[in-house]
Amino acid sequence: MTRMMLLGILILLCLQTAWANGREGFLVMDTVAVQGVDAREARSRAERAVLGRAVERFILESLPEARMASALRMLSPLLEENPKNYIRDFRILATMEEKGNYRMVARVSPDAEAIKGRMKELGMDFSRLPALLFMVSEQGLGDAAPLRWWVPGADMTFFGGRSTEAMVSVMGEAGFDLVVPDGRNLSAAGEEMGTVLDMREAGRIGNLFNAPVVMAGRVRVMPGGNVLGDRKQSFRADVLLLALDTDTGDVLAQVEESLVVVSETAAAGEREALFEAGRRAASRIVPDLQAAWMRKTEKDARVREIRMDITGENYLTRFTHFRRVLGEIEGFVSLERREITGQGMDVRVRYRGTAGELAALLMTKHYDRFGVQISDVEEDRMRVTLVSSP
Repeated sequence: MTRMMLLGILILLCLQTAWANGREGFLVMDTVAVQGVDAREARSRAERAVLGRAVERFILESLPEARMASALRMLSPLLEENPKNYIRDFRILATMEEKGNYRMVARVSPDAEAIKGRMKELGMDFSRLPALLFMVSEQGLGDAAPLRWWVPGADMTFFGGRSTEAMVSVMGEAGFDLVVPDGRNLSAAGEEMGTVLDMREAGRIGNLFNAPVVMAGRVRVMPGGNVLGDRKQSFRADVLLLALDTDTGDVLAQVEESLVVVSETAAAGEREALFEAGRRAASRIVPDLQAAWMRKTEKDARVREIRMDITGENYLTRFTHFRRVLGEIEGFVSLERREITGQGMDVRVRYRGTAGELAALLMTKHYDRFGVQISDVEEDRMRVTLVSSP
């Protein structure tokens, strides 16, 4: 936890430095080709170029290196827009035209809030990234079986070893928080914890610790089989790492990696192989998990609660089938029964869309020996009558 707090402070300092630089302004120089254009157009092109350079520099200095891969993909629309939209002030210091080229030097002050707001619109609001629970087994050269912190009798202070230490460092710098396990009982009611971690168990333990995402996987080190002289030898590490959404059970991102290191001793080779395997796997999965989580948050932002008043003759008997059909509709999240009477039922449906969109989809479904009559459709409400088929 202390390590994660330090990483958070470093990231905050990095961002604050960029914001401060943005207020003071950057010295920027750029050159554009202006052959065949008049002086006014040449100056305008050079001005746009230096302003664009300032925006790019501001963004690059705002993000730790671990965020760059996803930033290049997600921020391309911002970089293609008119840079004047993101500049607070600028002052041209020098210009020179030579051999069809126009060079300009300027001090540019980017508009930090405008850029920050646009970055959030494009999905770069890393404050929304989830906390991670790491459940990665580790097997070194002298281990007869993989070491796991979550199995019966395991030492809870183990927590994944050197490979997990590297993963935590990389993913912490990328904006993810860490869920630290404690000594609570991990067994489900009436069941013993097994030694094999499946996705169902990983999701259950993730929910137990209120972790939105479980990083599950395995790392193993073995002799590489190569020898150089009397001292150097190779060691191979295999790693599998996947990010599991504990809410849905979906795999958000997954990587598999193999690598070889060379060392003079088995102990040093094992340590280096474990750490490098964890570092590489985490570095590869970060942009994919960031993008997947942003897509999930955008979908969740569209979820709204729709009141559905269900009536009709024998509606209770027909509701079971209706509920099953409703659950198969894309965008359906959940259903809660609020009130049941002899005349009807008040249910609340959580759905990614409006009541009108849901009503349109319900009309395209086939129901077993009955049909639906939908009326009184508003943005967050509708009436559904379950009627006998003609």
